[in-house]
Amino acid sequence: MQTLYAKGPDGNTITVQVHRSFQDITGAHIFHHANGTYGYKDGAPVRKAAELEGLPPEHRALALAWWKRTGEAAAAAYYGALAEKAAIRAGDFQETLAKDEASSALDSILYARRSLNKGKKGAISAPKPWMEYGFSQRPDWWGQAATINFADCAYEMQDPISEEPVGTEAAGSVEEA
Repeated sequence: MQTLYAKGPDGNTITVQVHRSFQDITGAHIFHHANGTYGYKDGAPVRKAAELEGLPPEHRALALAWWKRTGEAAAAAYYGALAEKAAIRAGDFQETLAKDEASSALDSILYARRSLNKGKKGAISAPKPWMEYGFSQRPDWWGQAATINFADCAYEMQDPISEEPVGTEAAGSVEEA
């Protein structure tokens, strides 16, 4: 019997006891573990009985008998649990991705800033995304309001194609075209 150290499914190092190991010409390795399992180095059972076909004839008969007795059920339980965990992770990722897609759509909206100070009345900046105006995070109104006024400045949403303020004649003609 030999003691091996392998990386488990969670990434931690695990210790496994192995009676024998078999390797075929393709490089596939099958281990006969001390608990009777035929599987991989990390202790996981083989996925299907066809993987046992590469074993020498005297060991193949024993391995197929193990597969019929307990191996098939063990493989179904083990890989079913892994698939369930992966589906949960994928589901969370898809929800996060959908939120990120909505955020990136709002992040691509441009606003021009117009000064309302008496000395600089009417000075308009080039259209920019919220990050370039020095906000620490995207304002709640960003992408929601066509125009919003503050004490010292006003922000006007810009049409992404014509770069004219949304709601003006020029922006309307682009939408109609």
